[in-house]
Amino acid sequence: MRTLLTFLMTFLAVLAQAQELVVSGRVLDDETGEPLPYAFVLLHSGHGVLANAAGFYSLSAEADDVVNFSFIGYESLRLQASEVPQTVRLKPFGQQLQEVVVKPVDLRYVVKAVIKNLKEDFKQHEKARRGYFMRTLLRNPDDSYLLETLLTASSAVNLREEEVKSGRKGLNREGSSSQMGLRGTNVQNIAEISPSAFMSPYWQKAIKPLYSWSMARKYYRISVKTLFGSSGEKLYRIRFRWDDRKRAQWREKQLLPRRRIVGTAYVDASSLRLLRFDGKVENAFQRVDYVRMASDISFRLTYDYSRGYAEVTG
Repeated sequence: MRTLLTFLMTFLAVLAQAQELVVSGRVLDDETGEPLPYAFVLLHSGHGVLANAAGFYSLSAEADDVVNFSFIGYESLRLQASEVPQTVRLKPFGQQLQEVVVKPVDLRYVVKAVIKNLKEDFKQHEKARRGYFMRTLLRNPDDSYLLETLLTASSAVNLREEEVKSGRKGLNREGSSSQMGLRGTNVQNIAEISPSAFMSPYWQKAIKPLYSWSMARKYYRISVKTLFGSSGEKLYRIRFRWDDRKRAQWREKQLLPRRRIVGTAYVDASSLRLLRFDGKVENAFQRVDYVRMASDISFRLTYDYSRGYAEVTG
């Protein structure tokens, strides 16, 4: 009897292991084939991962688990874990159809409401904190450094008051060990980037699209598109372009050297909450080994509202 019981327990354990599998691959844009960095890959249980900057992901699941792939501005895709292909393609939301009669978007009202919501979230949840993992590649003429850090930070609207818990230095181009640590960089300034960047000294004088309506109106050319998902989702895609028509005026006022953020905001049309911002910083600089280097910074921020406010998730 004991032998039979042992056999059954062993068989059940092997069967359970056989039902577990590693789901891995890449998440791409179905139209362009470009990777979707930091796409959400979640199981029905709530466990999941974010894809990396190149769209790659990997997580453990059971064969009958349902895996949900999502990215803001794209149709979600639900697949059984055992049937997930190596490449998952998500379709972007469609633009507004010309034959559909809708009210024109009041751009001023929408942008002001988004900014107001961000400011209220920041004011009410300024002290809320969260843990993060950050990977950053920095280059100068002689070396390339990969910085990987675990940190905690105030997380409402934009990261602030970072505390680095641990970090790893990189390698230079020749493959020999680099002596650079985190102390010789301003990596915290990269972490604090956002289209509003409240209470961040490095970005205080930068020109930011979602800091105030007066700043947005003065420095940007703003356009909006309405996007629709197949399940009834409705988003506003708002683009903030640097207004080159005023370049001569800004040169006279010495505004051109200031750091400036341009990019595209994805906003929930019903709540007017910012969901995602794809941006670029012009006229920025970074410090590596205490050496100042000019640089452009591309970034993508996504926001989670599960705790009741705009919290940076990636």
